[in-house]
Amino acid sequence: MAPPPRAAGVAATLVVLVGLSAGAWALGGDRGDGGDPRSLRGGTVYGDPRLPKSAAQPPSLTEPAGRVSVRLSGSVAKIANADVLGDADLVVLKAWVRSISVVVTHDDEVTRGVWLFTPKAEQASKGLMNAIELLYGRVGYRPVPTRHPEVVALRFTPGAGESGPITYRAHYASSRGVVRVEAFGPDGTTADLAFLELLDAQLRTLPPVS
Repeated sequence: MAPPPRAAGVAATLVVLVGLSAGAWALGGDRGDGGDPRSLRGGTVYGDPRLPKSAAQPPSLTEPAGRVSVRLSGSVAKIANADVLGDADLVVLKAWVRSISVVVTHDDEVTRGVWLFTPKAEQASKGLMNAIELLYGRVGYRPVPTRHPEVVALRFTPGAGESGPITYRAHYASSRGVVRVEAFGPDGTTADLAFLELLDAQLRTLPPVS
């Protein structure tokens, strides 16, 4: 666990599902500026297995259900080198973000991801949120309602004749930076339920700020 102009098609699975917006979940594809918020930059990335779980676990992120595919934390340059974010996302994040933590999991039906983007400046979360919202609006994500007014939640549905998953992605500002919550899969109902459950869990772990 999510990911322009014209977005490329994506594979539906990570590890068996290796190609969507988060397993290294992120923007990658070809919509004009080289990014697709649905698509994964392939491969599986793990933290140092020698570290105890408490040290490897990114701070302030809930553990999504499923098998871990990505667990990574570090500078934007380190995340970029791990190839877990596409070009369009990186352009935005490099301008605003100092460090990133991410956990992505998957099961047979859905991939889930949680990210924490720590901004360079203490008051930069609002600007980062605006830049992210603009980016995803440009590639066809549409707002979806949630019961959390502080959260900007979006959905991407492939157009007629296009392949790819139903993708949900949300962002909110926390005391530690901007949090991304995402879920995607071939079945919209399953992805929707997984997304809402993960969003509720993440909001309990790290509540939003106004």
